[in-house]
Amino acid sequence: MRWLWLMFAALPALLILAGPSSVGRTEEVDKDAIDKSVAAAVRFLRSNQAAPGFWVHRTGGPDQEWNIGATALVGLALLESDVPRDDKMITEAAAIVRSAVPRLTKTYSISLATIFLDRYRHGKDPELVRRMAVRLAAAQNQADGGWSYDVPILNAQQEAQWMAALKRLRNVKNVQGSGQTGGGSGLGSDNSNTQFAVLALWVARVHDVPVDYPLLLAEWRFRKTQREDGGWNYGMNIGVGGSQESTPSMTCAGLLGLAIAYGTKREQAAALRAGGDTIDESNPKPPMPLPRMDLDADPAVMKAKAYIAHALTKSPRDIPHFLYFLWSLERVSVTYRWKDYNGIDWYNYGANILLRSQQQNGSWMIEETPNIDTAFALLFLRKANLVGDISGTAVLRSGTYDPLKAATAQDPLSGTKKPATNRPVREIAPDKAEAEAKKLSGEFLISRPQRQREILEILQDTKDSTGNFTQALIDLVAQAKDEHKEMVRRALAERLSRQTLASLVKRLTEEDVEVRLAAVRALGIKGDQKAMPELVKLLTDSNDDIAEAAEESLKALSDGKDFGRNPQRWQEYIDKLRLR
Repeated sequence: MRWLWLMFAALPALLILAGPSSVGRTEEVDKDAIDKSVAAAVRFLRSNQAAPGFWVHRTGGPDQEWNIGATALVGLALLESDVPRDDKMITEAAAIVRSAVPRLTKTYSISLATIFLDRYRHGKDPELVRRMAVRLAAAQNQADGGWSYDVPILNAQQEAQWMAALKRLRNVKNVQGSGQTGGGSGLGSDNSNTQFAVLALWVARVHDVPVDYPLLLAEWRFRKTQREDGGWNYGMNIGVGGSQESTPSMTCAGLLGLAIAYGTKREQAAALRAGGDTIDESNPKPPMPLPRMDLDADPAVMKAKAYIAHALTKSPRDIPHFLYFLWSLERVSVTYRWKDYNGIDWYNYGANILLRSQQQNGSWMIEETPNIDTAFALLFLRKANLVGDISGTAVLRSGTYDPLKAATAQDPLSGTKKPATNRPVREIAPDKAEAEAKKLSGEFLISRPQRQREILEILQDTKDSTGNFTQALIDLVAQAKDEHKEMVRRALAERLSRQTLASLVKRLTEEDVEVRLAAVRALGIKGDQKAMPELVKLLTDSNDDIAEAAEESLKALSDGKDFGRNPQRWQEYIDKLRLR
């Protein structure tokens, strides 16, 4: 068993403290208790930082690579816990990790360093991130689509060759490996290393690293290796992985890989549309539609979610690598915006266990790795969102958001406008708009699901100056069958998101509840943080759907922050944004 997998070894001490699982575990947690727990954990990590600024995994100093991985993980957890970037323990940790990057050779440590440094530097260290990402791409097993422990050190020429190869494979389709086992290290690959590499590559893509091919090859791996029970196992490789049982933590890894691949495909389509819908200027192509599939309805996703739901009915003692699983559960639930699994509230489930098992010194002390365990617990409690531009904006399920729109509308850090990518598919002459809208609405009510989706895309995306297409969607919400209403609501929200902020705010006062609901959702899709004060006012709306939508839109606009329906906490966050 390799050194970093020991980070995620079984956690008997926690399981003894946690006790058996029960429905009571989903009781509402006290937010003040969470805040106190987080503060105590931060104090522990502050006191446990070793000179000159790193955290120990097991033994050794900053020259040991496992300590660099641990430092990146702890640093990330502290940033997610609102420790300021200029805090001495963060700046020292970042300096240690940054200086170690050239000599790192392990997937875990390079992936964690990529995510931590990019978050710490607000994306202002692109060259370093690019170099780590290219090395991760070079380490992928081309046969089975996964990663093992080792990452090669590349010289400048090799980096350039890999970057050129990745650019050639940009916008690639139907990616698959050979399915053969083995790899450069002789170990094949595993799903734990793979999910860390996938996370890091998704982060790196905004720095002009064309990661389409490795992310889609990883998706092929996960789809190829899902087991009959809906889960995934650790899986050293495709060949021998089938002999191992599924685990909840690795099932979360598979779900995350599918979500990131979905985001990749949507960005491919958006890039083609924004660039004139062509790959080759001499060979123009028709407009490429953005995929509208609800990932939540994907059979592989549904099976995996059912597997996790069953796992949550078991005692924590029966869930391998429990604390690692909790963090994995948090990442997936935040990404897919799932609140519960078959009625079990995932956050209340885990938070209650963590609150009951925290040590007096603020740590979670398991198997002599308190720094790692405490970081995992913090990331769970803070609902850390490492793929915010998917989860905050992707159409992962009906009624939520589109990954492209918030990812391309406005940069929340710089406030600069990004180029629009989701342009209308076509325009319609004003004198024909009313008749066309009525025709499409009537057809929708009698059509099969596939044609219904096509009609909604037309009603949603067609540029119409008369307002008839918007009104057609408003009318359809009332006319559609119950099982189709959410589809129409989503289309209406996306159409409204093209309106100005002032227009949307005005719609919040309309009498029609469906229009108000669509406007609230549209504000989240639009990606303009100036809408946040208006959304805060709606958190206490008498209509629960409006209040819930306001909460979800606030999460989307804040890169996944979650203060529930607490107006005061949200206002404090908005005030911090203004100061920043």
